[in-house]
Amino acid sequence: VQSFSADSDEDYSEFETMRLIVKSKSKIDTLDAVSVISGYKDLWVLQFETEYYTAEAFEYYSALECVEYVEPDSIITMDTVVETFSAEKLENGHLSWGSEAIGSVEVLDYLETDSVDLNEVKIGVIDSGIDYNHEFLKDRIIDEGLNFSASGDDTAMSDDPDSHGTHVSGIIVDNTPESVKIKGYKIFDSEGKTTDLAIVSAVDKAVADGMDILNLSFSGGTSETVKESLLNAYQNGVALISAAGNDSLNIDNILPSCLKESITVAAMNPDFTRAKFSDYGDSVDLAAPGVEIYSTYNNDSYGYMDGTSMATPFVSACAAIVLSLNPTLSPKDIETQLKNNAIPIDSTEIFVGSGLANISEALDINRVNPALSDNNGGVFYNPVTVTLSRNSETKTYYTIDGSLPDSESGILYTSPIEISKSCVLSWCTYSDDSSLFKSNIQFVDFKVLTKASESEFEITEEGVLTAYNGTDKEIVVPEFVNGIAVTEIGERVFDANNAPEIVGIVLPKATLIINSKAFNKNKSIEYIQAPNVETISSYAFQECF
Repeated sequence: VQSFSADSDEDYSEFETMRLIVKSKSKIDTLDAVSVISGYKDLWVLQFETEYYTAEAFEYYSALECVEYVEPDSIITMDTVVETFSAEKLENGHLSWGSEAIGSVEVLDYLETDSVDLNEVKIGVIDSGIDYNHEFLKDRIIDEGLNFSASGDDTAMSDDPDSHGTHVSGIIVDNTPESVKIKGYKIFDSEGKTTDLAIVSAVDKAVADGMDILNLSFSGGTSETVKESLLNAYQNGVALISAAGNDSLNIDNILPSCLKESITVAAMNPDFTRAKFSDYGDSVDLAAPGVEIYSTYNNDSYGYMDGTSMATPFVSACAAIVLSLNPTLSPKDIETQLKNNAIPIDSTEIFVGSGLANISEALDINRVNPALSDNNGGVFYNPVTVTLSRNSETKTYYTIDGSLPDSESGILYTSPIEISKSCVLSWCTYSDDSSLFKSNIQFVDFKVLTKASESEFEITEEGVLTAYNGTDKEIVVPEFVNGIAVTEIGERVFDANNAPEIVGIVLPKATLIINSKAFNKNKSIEYIQAPNVETISSYAFQECF
């Protein structure tokens, strides 16, 4: 006879599936479980009649020495924004602006024009199913796929009213050559919900089916069972491409994005800034287009979606092209090649990782040499002039607005460039020789700071700065205000409610203290130079991240 201490008045919502996953090499007492499955990877799956009984059992198994772990079979929900439209392609023949951003337009043209030999690559789309009869997708589908969700038939045919898996699949197909095939593993039901066990079953089956890449456009949960399954896939040579998530939260403990073995993808806007909704953390590896993404929708239709779910298949497409050219690459090799050739984005690493994934940059092919800059960037207090030197038989295009430099949207370089405000100067060089691919994109970061006027500040006799009344967002604070040395930054001086959201700031050498809420809610801040600051209040940057 077993006794338990679970309180019937407690909240048992975490046990809503009334199902436990227990890992034990030893035989266990299954208690009052109404259904039991065992024998696979030392796992015991136990179904109970009520949440209360499930909580009791959880407490019991947690105390057993023979149990490696016990966890509820949790529910995970999809999160995306959808708008539906009819088919509409851009002038470059692709569905969304993301194709240009990741460089697939010119790479696919190059692969086709030069008749490059490509190996078949298989991508498992673990999602809400795929409309495998869709006009845009049907020639790339391996077979009807499998269903591990609580709704639909035995195949991976989508019954998702939001077309999440179909949309994800369209992005992959739109940005890869015909040698790349996809197979659906349906884990989300018609209500957009799945469980840890459904994920495990789909991942394990995809590995058994010989998938090369798994597209994981979902985020949520901390299941050890899911973690083990994903690590097993990785150890079997399967590349894991995961969505960061859409809650603007740190995801360093959330699966699958927290795994160092996964290539975790954040979302970016059409103006090449990070999407505010995109989750962040040290786990983020790359960024990709994730806003206003046009792709396939169920029943031969098309629509827009936002989310890191949309960014993820762009990176899966890049990984597939890399692997199709060199099938000997390991998942780690693929990650390294994409990250080492990512395009820098003007944001911190926890938000965008190594930068924008770009397959054009990642290809190892014969290229023209890039133009060279006479200035390596840095921090400046006055406008600077940059000269680019290049071969006379080449043309160089540049941008300073964060967009990618190319022959259509870039500015043709003809004379020295004046840099009067902070920016990333980007340029790319093209040759008249058709045998040479364009150069890799070059980047130089310039921080041009404004020396703020003393009249824009208020200060106490003790040297505590109490207000900033200026409008510039990147400033150098003067050493003295009204003849008084600035020794402290007072409360709420750069509070977002009282001043413009500061992007960058250089504090005086005399400043030793940054007080509570000095930069309160200033979410745009990217860098601070504070050479002699000794004390920073624990709430100085409250609600900044």
